[in-house]
Amino acid sequence: MSITALDIADAVALRCLADSLHQATGIWWERRAESFDWAASRPGDFTGRATAEEIAFRDARCRDAARLCREHARLLQEVAA
Repeated sequence: MSITALDIADAVALRCLADSLHQATGIWWERRAESFDWAASRPGDFTGRATAEEIAFRDARCRDAARLCREHARLLQEVAA
């Protein structure tokens, strides 16, 4: 039995729909915020050739992205309530 292009398209469409529904929840955005928090540097991390300014800039971007994700989650939770 072979997989046809239509079967593949249906599977992709189903996955796209599932991802869209999942991303429409506050819980997903809270987890995304945690990912950005985790991505920020910590004392003792290997930084390679990055300067202190570059690290601070990257950390600020991670914190800002986490804040925006949490705001998105809060808005979705307000709408759902």
